[in-house]
Amino acid sequence: MLRSVARFLVPCASAVFLGGVRAQESPPPTPAPSSTTAVPGEAPRTSFLPTVDLRVFTNGNTNVVGDGESAVGASVGLVLPLRWVRPLSTWGLNYRTGGQVYGKDDRANDFQHHFSGSYSRTLSERSSIGFNLAGNKTEQQTFNAESPDLIDEAITLAPRTSVVHLSGGANANFATGQRSSLSFGVRAGLSRYDDIPAGALDPEPDSGAPPPTTPSAPINFVDSVAYGGSVGWGLTVSERTSLGIGYGYGAITYEDTGQGVTEDRNGNGVLDPAEDLNNNLVLDPGEDLNGNGILDPAEDRNGNGVIDAQFPARDTTVHTLFVSSSRKFSEFTSGSLNLGALVAQQEGAEDRVEPSISASLSRQVTEQSTLSFGLRQSAGMGTGNGIATLDRGLYGTWSWARPTMHVSVGLAYWNRETLIDPLGRQDQTTSTFQIAESFGWMPGPRFSYGVFHSFRDQVSDDANFDSSGYNSGGVFVRWNIRGRSERAG
Repeated sequence: MLRSVARFLVPCASAVFLGGVRAQESPPPTPAPSSTTAVPGEAPRTSFLPTVDLRVFTNGNTNVVGDGESAVGASVGLVLPLRWVRPLSTWGLNYRTGGQVYGKDDRANDFQHHFSGSYSRTLSERSSIGFNLAGNKTEQQTFNAESPDLIDEAITLAPRTSVVHLSGGANANFATGQRSSLSFGVRAGLSRYDDIPAGALDPEPDSGAPPPTTPSAPINFVDSVAYGGSVGWGLTVSERTSLGIGYGYGAITYEDTGQGVTEDRNGNGVLDPAEDLNNNLVLDPGEDLNGNGILDPAEDRNGNGVIDAQFPARDTTVHTLFVSSSRKFSEFTSGSLNLGALVAQQEGAEDRVEPSISASLSRQVTEQSTLSFGLRQSAGMGTGNGIATLDRGLYGTWSWARPTMHVSVGLAYWNRETLIDPLGRQDQTTSTFQIAESFGWMPGPRFSYGVFHSFRDQVSDDANFDSSGYNSGGVFVRWNIRGRSERAG
């Protein structure tokens, strides 16, 4: 399904590393149970701690709630986390479902499903294997301070459409000597979107908003699949330091609809900023082949002097060669760094070479608080229009917790640009800043209460991508059905 308008970004949430390629995936907006590593000889135990979550909130994202202003909503959610720990292995399953209901426009209502699962097994003191699978179906993507694993991904919103993300992978580490080891990994992910018909995003007649002069343009998305693998060799230099080298391969493929995308991307017959080849906001002769003063469908989108009726989405492959290091600076501070080269290739286009960067730093500030930062540059599946992107991000989290309360803050800045465009069009760049905070209080084992807030602002070279800063937030009550407990066996 092809995408015809550019002003709505699609989610690129919690991606997975595919040898330099970021494949889209969206984990649950509430955190899964913390991972537990099996220790040989440890007593088996099972943990099942289901919760029910009730929320009242305001959503400021008008692309989702419509009518040009924020909307008040309520939600109820059920989380079912299950974990088995055995002497040499760990299983984990997490399923979350729930619904969001809005008072002003029931078209924004959403019923979500999220699941994740993982398995790890210790083969020897320095050898292990693992598998994981995750997926969701939702009509919205959220930025949530309670889920730190969402902080390190570029996240935007798809308006009022069903989105399905699936991903899975496997990894293995094997000792090759007293201080050396080999690692292998494979990963795959897919994204599916329902197209949005014309007029679907217009205000409802009884909303009080002025009716549009023309129906909203249809939004046709491009489904995508990403897969790849990596191999690496590591050396333990000391108790605190390790070094390594590795190679990664990734492929991003897009659906073939057999019809391509018309050069008037949203079909409105006029020159929009995203269709202005040189961004001068003027219809130049090379952009108007028939001289009628407006941009007609199928006119010259790439400035090659020929009327290209349509152009297809282009599959992209990415090769990454990198060196890596990790170090524990002290009992409370650790970090990692991956540096390398990323080579993106696409049929009919010139290769693009960029640095591949991934770095992280974490510190246990006090007994109750932790602080972490990270940065990354990698390739991604794009914004739903069949073109891969180069994603650059800087992000961080801070959390403070005691037995009866917790505070968490997460922030991120992401810049996304076209990775390769075979038609030679100018790069489109979008920058997004987002921050989220939450506070929770748990006076007893069964119930907890809290507040949450988030802010997002987005700026783009294309005015259609701009999204002025908006706030969302609310309160929640969480019922821990079985209390905070684990049992052996």
